[in-house]
Amino acid sequence: TFLVMRVHRRPTLINWALLGLCCGIAFLLKSHFVIAILIVAAWLVLKHRKSRPMLLRAGAAFAGCFLLALIPLVIRNISVGTSPFAAAGNAAASVIIANSEDSDPAIWGTGHFVEIQDSAGGRLLPTYVAALRTHPSISHYLSLVAQKFDVAWRWYEQPSNENFYYYRLHSRTLRLLPFTWYLVAPLALVGLALSVRRSRRIWPAYLPIIINLPVLLLFFG
Repeated sequence: TFLVMRVHRRPTLINWALLGLCCGIAFLLKSHFVIAILIVAAWLVLKHRKSRPMLLRAGAAFAGCFLLALIPLVIRNISVGTSPFAAAGNAAASVIIANSEDSDPAIWGTGHFVEIQDSAGGRLLPTYVAALRTHPSISHYLSLVAQKFDVAWRWYEQPSNENFYYYRLHSRTLRLLPFTWYLVAPLALVGLALSVRRSRRIWPAYLPIIINLPVLLLFFG
């Protein structure tokens, strides 16, 4: 977000290159950040549509550094014999445990896991459809989505093996930091509300929500 806003103010080739590098790293961490990359790419075209030379230079800087960040992924994938640019392959499994009728925003639903994995063969769209069919009614599914939406705006972070509080158990640096989710989340919500009038100028600050909230509600938990 910071780099998008920086490029917005100073669209130099160095800033475009840094943004491409960070987008590549973000993609390595969470593959659904490809949505952000597509948004940034579309913005790049719109921003420089009147200057083709600048568009080509900025696009090359962004794309080149994005691909540079993916080198570890390509090396890993080639070494194990899979597609060079294949990302994480657990999306279908996450869809089942977060969207089946026995799912809950805080509890994985595993009752239909084997059945859906067997019938859908790990393909994302068939898996999603099969998970939705486990619900007795559309209202039952919408209730689950509403619960996810409610939890998304809470001040606490859901317990897992990768959340901030778990990492603090193993990192003295994090334990010494004065900022936690308890403090940051409420202030972030207040900031979002107060900045609505300036949303056209600071739209990159809303980009993480635009990307992650639909993915959280419709696919994962």
